[in-house]
Amino acid sequence: MRSESSRSPGQSPWNPQRIRELLVAAGKLAVELREDIRFELKPDSSLVTQADHQIEALFASEFDRPEQGSFLIGEETVEEKGEDYLRDAFRGTAYIVDPIDGTAPSPASRPADTVP
Repeated sequence: MRSESSRSPGQSPWNPQRIRELLVAAGKLAVELREDIRFELKPDSSLVTQADHQIEALFASEFDRPEQGSFLIGEETVEEKGEDYLRDAFRGTAYIVDPIDGTAPSPASRPADTVP
């Protein structure tokens, strides 16, 4: 992943094949972790599962590279980021991730959740 400043004009930072691979890996991880769902309440009283944390970490390991101008803003970790990080993220390439959309049905083992 290269920063905005090191790309040629018109060249995209997106690697669709790699993103597809990560989405498949995230889906497999979500299915695997559904067998033993562990969750906690966030300060806003919404649910967050172990799968949310692990899937966000998977995407962060690939896309959170501030030194290269690539940033990951994730639902589960955005509160840990400082203002400088967020400002830089919107000046570079920012990947915004909600690891599992529709987490609330997960603890009840209802298949209404989705990965990014």
